[in-house]
Amino acid sequence: MEKVKFPRRLYSHGDEPKPGKSISYYSNDSQLFPALKSVLKEDKREELVDSKLGVFLKFHLLKFGWVSRVVQFILGFQLVCKKKYEIWSLIGASPLRFSLNEFEHLTGLTCDYVENLEEPEVGDEASVLKEMTRFWGQLGVPLETGPSVQQLTEACKFAGEWSREDRLRLGYLSIYAGFIEARKRCSPTRVSMAKLVVDLDKFENYPWGRVAFKNLITSVKSATETKSNTLVGFAEVLQVWAYSAMPEFDVEYGNPLPNNPTPPVVAYSGCRGRKYIKLAMLRQTSFNYFDVREMEDMFPVWDDEIEDVLVENIIKAKFGEFTDGVNWRWKPSDWQLKGAKVGLQPTAAAKSGKKRSAESDGGSQKMSCEESPHFMDEEVLTSVTTQIKLHFEKCINTLSLEMKSGREACNESVKVLTGKVEAVQNTIAKMKEGRNEEQVKSNDAPPKEDAPPPRKKQQAPCESVNGKECSVIFVKTEKQTEAGFRLHLKRQQSRAAAAHILAQAKVERKRRLASSQIHPFIGNSTARTIIPNQDQIPRYDPMDPVDKNKLAALKRFIKQLPGYPSRDPLRFPQRNWWWLLLTKPQWLVDTHMDAVINMLRFRQSKHPAWFRSDRLYFVDTNISLLWGLKFIEFVESEPTKDGLGRLVPAGASDYYFGEKPAYCRTDKHWIVDIDDIYLPLNIRSAHWIALWISLPRRHITIWDSLPSYIDDEELASFVEPVAVIVPYLLLLHADVNKRDKFPFDRFTHERMIGPGFPIQDNDGDCGIKAIREKLGADIFDEIKCLGPPNRVWSELGLYDS
Repeated sequence: MEKVKFPRRLYSHGDEPKPGKSISYYSNDSQLFPALKSVLKEDKREELVDSKLGVFLKFHLLKFGWVSRVVQFILGFQLVCKKKYEIWSLIGASPLRFSLNEFEHLTGLTCDYVENLEEPEVGDEASVLKEMTRFWGQLGVPLETGPSVQQLTEACKFAGEWSREDRLRLGYLSIYAGFIEARKRCSPTRVSMAKLVVDLDKFENYPWGRVAFKNLITSVKSATETKSNTLVGFAEVLQVWAYSAMPEFDVEYGNPLPNNPTPPVVAYSGCRGRKYIKLAMLRQTSFNYFDVREMEDMFPVWDDEIEDVLVENIIKAKFGEFTDGVNWRWKPSDWQLKGAKVGLQPTAAAKSGKKRSAESDGGSQKMSCEESPHFMDEEVLTSVTTQIKLHFEKCINTLSLEMKSGREACNESVKVLTGKVEAVQNTIAKMKEGRNEEQVKSNDAPPKEDAPPPRKKQQAPCESVNGKECSVIFVKTEKQTEAGFRLHLKRQQSRAAAAHILAQAKVERKRRLASSQIHPFIGNSTARTIIPNQDQIPRYDPMDPVDKNKLAALKRFIKQLPGYPSRDPLRFPQRNWWWLLLTKPQWLVDTHMDAVINMLRFRQSKHPAWFRSDRLYFVDTNISLLWGLKFIEFVESEPTKDGLGRLVPAGASDYYFGEKPAYCRTDKHWIVDIDDIYLPLNIRSAHWIALWISLPRRHITIWDSLPSYIDDEELASFVEPVAVIVPYLLLLHADVNKRDKFPFDRFTHERMIGPGFPIQDNDGDCGIKAIREKLGADIFDEIKCLGPPNRVWSELGLYDS
């Protein structure tokens, strides 16, 4: 029997992409559904929970623990699937399917086929438009768009007095926007589908399961191609799919609920903070490959689906079509080791140059004859061959050009050196002629009384020929003349000056300290003693006079802004922003602070020697603002047994890995590359203080120009989110074997008060006009800052896992 062909891996065995940033998702919004619960009465909530869409509300009540790594690993094991509306993942040698059938089994939602799925018929257009105009007006939403999650959250604040039908409509639209569409909070939903809510019965009975699955699978396919880390739609169902497809894995990692609730999407509560997920997946021996149905129902109907014979062979094999009804047993030899994206991502062993560790879970890279490259598709092989030929032709052409340019440069150098040698030879010949003439004149002239005494006879050093000394010795017998003495003295002085310059260059070269003389965290007095002759590094002094040319350029720019000299913050925000910065009595906003932080990050990237260390990290105001809002949810979230699994504010891990702020991104990791973090902290929206976080000392130093503004106890409450979340991030991202070195203990802090720390003499402004002008001129000149950036708080409803 001819060998049955199955689809290739998407990534080569052992080269699956390692999880990087956590997957971001928008479903199960943390603000919308609590607000909806407060506006619906008990009977209305029960009516929604018992409806065909009630599974989403039941899932919300679970407080499901999202584990990004589970989804990242199972998507990293994907097979090549040409079908638009299903994916396959290969765990070991067992293929697992995620299609509309599996989605319907997991959620229990209606997934029937209908024509024009995303453009449903709504009945009488006139009556629908009239009712829709009324209800959309209550929501405060334009008729051209569907309501966004943010607009629905706002509507919940004043929907308590609405009619029963309108509150049910609000509940259905919340489910549609928060789970089925599940996009950004500010993104509007599709009005073509949202308007179905005018007819409550039609809305409830519509196949929303098919709509939700199409949104999710389209997002997964797009994220796989673009390497995006954001999913739209009901993303949590992918994690539930992993639990359901691997029964042994779900017991260890899924935290299944007692009594096995149905559907499966509400049968697990998830589990955060677990390690070795990939190894646990590959150890599985029992699998639910797909939702088993009659053969004619195994392939869901889609209007624009693409056929894939190799994928269909998997289902046919399990149904015994290739083995005379006998169940197919999957073997490693059924699958090629090489994937469709060969070489796009090297393995960890290739990057480090070391042997593969157990964490990589990779087998041997040797292939059997059946798995060799000749088994590849002919089109893929032709494409690879063409690319290799083009690459070699490009290399050869580049090398030829470099050799030609190098030969021309060599010829030019030879010409220059030849000219210099000829010039030196001419100079030597002239010097010999001049010396002979001086000797002749000195023999004819009478001796002078003040002439120097005659020189002793010397033996001139002879030149060697082929490494052997000459046998002829020249002896000078003539007396030294005054002119010859002066010439000799001049030559000696030139040689001495040259020797002095060479010695000075050797002394002033850059000295390097031994590893034992360099402290990794603080300035080293030994280093300053050993290197006393270092050049003085420029320092930034805010009290230095402002550069008049920079300030004049800034003022010319401000005069050209629209609305000048008006300061209306709504009509002319750019003009108002500069006026706030340059005028002493006015309060500085967070975008001013971010502009200054960007300038410091820019200087650190261009001139690291200006700073006391290269292990510094300047952070924008997002941490102090966002962490303060999310701190209560962080504290109240349930940790796992090892103390992890809390709801970390979204983007916090990006700061840990140096991926934020995006301006002058460093990609430096805390503790590994960073020791000190500097960030501005806002107090009561009326005062700014600066924090210096020392990671090695686990201590926060506070600089406050107005200590009388807030007492120590209240100040501690403002610093607490930073003092608690920072050590948690160090523990969360630490190596498993080194976590005992990073206890989850709050950082200590102190406020610096006393001599040497400037204190303002008023309670209205913590800046000086001269300093503000200097800051404004510098950020305008150095980072080309033209005004306030657009702040998009897209992470308010998201969390890192």
